[in-house]
Amino acid sequence: MFQRLGVRRTGENRTAKRFLPLRKQVIASLLSLLTGCTSYTPMPLDREHVDAALQTPSREVIALRIEELKRGSGKSLTLDWTDGVSPEEAAVLAVVLNPHLRALRDDRMLARAQLLEAGILPNPEISYDMEAVVGEKGVTGGQPFGLSLNWLPTSLIGRKDRIGSAEAHAKSVDLEVSWQEWLVAERAKLAAFRVSFSRELEVARREQVEDLELLAQATGKGLRMGVATARDVAETKAALLAARSSLEEASARGTVELAELHRVIGLSPAEEIPLEAASPLDPISKLPPESVLIGEIEHRRLDLRAYLMGYESQEARVRAAVRAQFPRIRFGLRGGRDTDGIETVGFGLSIEIPIFDRNQGKIAIQRASRQQLFDEYVARVFEARTQTHLALTRIRGLERQLAAARASTAEAKRIFDRTRQSVANGLETSRAYLAAIQGMQRARVHEISLRALLVEARLSLELATGDFGLVGNIAVDARESEEGRTK
Repeated sequence: MFQRLGVRRTGENRTAKRFLPLRKQVIASLLSLLTGCTSYTPMPLDREHVDAALQTPSREVIALRIEELKRGSGKSLTLDWTDGVSPEEAAVLAVVLNPHLRALRDDRMLARAQLLEAGILPNPEISYDMEAVVGEKGVTGGQPFGLSLNWLPTSLIGRKDRIGSAEAHAKSVDLEVSWQEWLVAERAKLAAFRVSFSRELEVARREQVEDLELLAQATGKGLRMGVATARDVAETKAALLAARSSLEEASARGTVELAELHRVIGLSPAEEIPLEAASPLDPISKLPPESVLIGEIEHRRLDLRAYLMGYESQEARVRAAVRAQFPRIRFGLRGGRDTDGIETVGFGLSIEIPIFDRNQGKIAIQRASRQQLFDEYVARVFEARTQTHLALTRIRGLERQLAAARASTAEAKRIFDRTRQSVANGLETSRAYLAAIQGMQRARVHEISLRALLVEARLSLELATGDFGLVGNIAVDARESEEGRTK
């Protein structure tokens, strides 16, 4: 619906002179408005700026960013460098430093820009036209011209729905970015746990190598004294070589796990991460009941909440599409003067007849998009609930296995201590001591593997439920085993 306001001039020279300054002012004002008020600022993409963006900030800057996240999320985020970095603190570091998250957060700026655009009304249009007399001049011999001001008031139809849709979309994007931050935090947490487990495994492998080296020296001496056989020496040497190979494998695995931790957090490989020694894992009895976990999924899972906001945004789009069926009406006011000096003022009205296009195409698209979002949300809720059940089932099974493995490790440790004492007293052969070393090593490695699987299962439960606090710290049993060996 256009409104047109016409300004004309008379044919008399006196009147024309009076309107001339007005025309100059209008044209000058129009040119000044066309220039805008935003200037261009370059943003170079070169090696220098990329390296500066990838540079690891100081600990003081990291602390300031954590404080900003606290204020923005309302969550308790702490980072204590004095006692090393825990898996939870590694997750906080990843949220602050990961470069992929910095790129994802730009989606929030884009959503805010789209919200700003949704509320902006179209600019009015000012036009000036002048015609040259090519035939016989009229009575006055005046020069005809026209000045009009146009605007599109139909943009008000559906404006509220467009703004509501953009607001809901902005909230959806914010929650989706938070969900991606959550995923990165979980990956960093898992990477930190894996580094701890790989170091624990390396300690166990190194202790086995040390025990076998002592045994190899003893069997070599026993062979010279005639109390050990060549077979004993060969078996011990073969076991020692295999243990050294396993130690190298564990060391290489630890290096890879540490590099993965650096990558997830967003640190360069040259940066050092002091990891703290963790505490024992919380038992399964401390986990909430399955009914509680499933009942709170739609509230806790940030991606599901983002889907709800996206669905609300789509509902607003459907309403806007339905209201856009209203036929477009153009209305204008016009004034003018011809070459004969006849002055006219009038208006025009045109109404679009919705015979072919009743906006049915856009309505169908928006309704189909809404149905798709609805079905995707239902599918995600189903997947989250089933993942929660599967994770709990797996955790309970691993807990039972871990309890049996710990009992087996304790028994293998007792056999190892008893055999070592018997060998020292000459009551057992080196072959029995070798079997005790290998048996204890198998039990320890199996227990470490089960504890690693248990942590991964609990992290999968965190992802399924959206609850960050379901995984306690895991123990590095190397200290406990070392204390037991020195007793």
